[in-house]
Amino acid sequence: MVPGPKLESSLLEILWELQLVLELVAPRFKKVEITLKSLVYSLSLVVTCVAAAGAQTMNCPATGDKSTRLRTEVIEYVTDSAAADFRADIGLTSLIDTSTIAVVTADSLCDAVTRGINAAAQSSRATAMIVVKFGSFFAACDPSGSMIRAVYILDDHYRVRTIMGGT
Repeated sequence: MVPGPKLESSLLEILWELQLVLELVAPRFKKVEITLKSLVYSLSLVVTCVAAAGAQTMNCPATGDKSTRLRTEVIEYVTDSAAADFRADIGLTSLIDTSTIAVVTADSLCDAVTRGINAAAQSSRATAMIVVKFGSFFAACDPSGSMIRAVYILDDHYRVRTIMGGT
């Protein structure tokens, strides 16, 4: 079999079934139970490590005009009195110092935000989104093209809270 999500899922299902069998057999064969539980734990650890190693981090796109425009839009969302309903809808209740609103350059954050968007989308992106952090929220847009077509707003758990039309 080829390594990938289906193989990992199948292996985890087999390990789960083995764990259930162990729980039924355990009262009779204590020594066997300990050895088999150790084996199940070791195999689970290997599957988890293989799955983590196969996942590659998506790098942040280079900063430029589009990331600057996204940051400017976020500042408007945070400061404009006309955006008060938007702020209430996403749970942004405290004031944010606009000097702390920044384009994200940490690959791990760009990756996490993009994966959060992928989880909510019908199709997945293979490259990271442009990301701006504001307070405990993130705003993200597609780096391709010159226009910002949509702005995804995510919380600090990388869940999409809303999608707004861009400029």
